[in-house]
Amino acid sequence: RDSELRFRMITEASLVGVYMFQDDNKFSYVNPALAKIFGYTSDELIHTLGPLDLTHPDDRPLVTKYIRHRFEGELESTHYTFRGVRKDGTIIHCESLGNCVEYRGRLVIIGTLLDITLRMQAEAALRQSERRLSVYNQIAQVFLTVPDEEMYDKVLQIILEVLDSCRAVI
Repeated sequence: RDSELRFRMITEASLVGVYMFQDDNKFSYVNPALAKIFGYTSDELIHTLGPLDLTHPDDRPLVTKYIRHRFEGELESTHYTFRGVRKDGTIIHCESLGNCVEYRGRLVIIGTLLDITLRMQAEAALRQSERRLSVYNQIAQVFLTVPDEEMYDKVLQIILEVLDSCRAVI
């Protein structure tokens, strides 16, 4: 009884989504954090929906592969990212860590899930900022090293490459 109470307390209060499902691919357990990540209640998910129902259609082959590999014993555990779909249709980025274990004579996948959407957006913004900074540096080098009569042509060339365009005018 104490062990069950401790399990409930840890998973129910966790900020990380926790899930469990068997080979029928329907959740047999989700904690409130996982339900909240996808905009559902736990009752709406358990025995009704499964991982693939919450996965973006383009990423379902990837998720299916990892599920199959775990159930077939090819992988004991996995760590991967995919796009999920919330109840309202919003696309989110998810990071999943899962393990396949035996429970009551059947294989089950137990795992955790994080919504990493904000992290992915921050990384994309950082990459864009780095690209912009690189262009500024290239243009600054042109102003410092290229004779005036060739300067505008060089700057246009850099801008055309960055914009992946064929024409530009200053």
